[in-house]
Amino acid sequence: MENFLQLFPHLSTFQHFITKKIFQFVYLTFFALFFVCYPKSINAQSLSFDGTDDYVNMGNVLGLTGNITIEAWVKPSAKSTINTVLAKRSSGAGNAGYALFINSFNTSDGLVTFETQGAKITSSSPVTVGVWQHLAVVVTGVTGKLYLNGIEMATSTNDVSLSSSSNDFTIGAFNGGSAFNANGLIDEVRIWNTNVDSATIANWKNVYVTNSHPNYANLQGYWKFNEGIGTTVVDASPNGYNGTLMNSPTWSVAIPPLGFPAEALNFDGIDDYVDVGHAITTSLTGGDQLT
Repeated sequence: MENFLQLFPHLSTFQHFITKKIFQFVYLTFFALFFVCYPKSINAQSLSFDGTDDYVNMGNVLGLTGNITIEAWVKPSAKSTINTVLAKRSSGAGNAGYALFINSFNTSDGLVTFETQGAKITSSSPVTVGVWQHLAVVVTGVTGKLYLNGIEMATSTNDVSLSSSSNDFTIGAFNGGSAFNANGLIDEVRIWNTNVDSATIANWKNVYVTNSHPNYANLQGYWKFNEGIGTTVVDASPNGYNGTLMNSPTWSVAIPPLGFPAEALNFDGIDDYVDVGHAITTSLTGGDQLT
């Protein structure tokens, strides 16, 4: 630092002091932000499924009934048969539980479908192969809505209320892992036991969930797939429903457009403030502390 300041011989001793303090503050602030933010992004990963036999098994959990919201980012590799995002049921009409998948069974449509024991909802627009897309389904009572990239695509006309299932909860396959395996990338799977409103879905689809999310207390399952190694995916919700990689889905550094929520300080107008000490001083205030 002293050598750097020698480049400015015209500065007075006091100006040297002020310049040094400013550079120290900028230097420390940069490295503080670097070490806080960089670890959050370096491990970002997704899971890649081969469309043959791999999936993630969380066990017999999340047998939810009542209101529910499901979210996931997907990047399908093909429109072939049924490309399962997640399931808590066996395939076939009339089976208890729920499932979210991309349907190309006996068709090339590639429409997003949410299915329960009683009925299903199908999107009006197909997914795009090779592109990250955000899927969401919200069930409120007997009514369900499907969202693609935060835009409502369908509303159920039949009763899609949930019935409890004893099937394992799996990501990337039906029937506890034995049918309709996923083909492509899946990331950021979230399960809520409430009907998250459309504005919140749109505002948070590109943001990692933190406790500042308005529905955080209702978060039942949350898999970021950021482990990058091993055969376990960690549930970031308070429930700890960790999953096991079955038949070797692979880690991928290809991820959807995600960031962290903007944060701000909330002052009460009474007595709280931030004190940065004498890190920056000016002759205008005679060296008073900057707050």
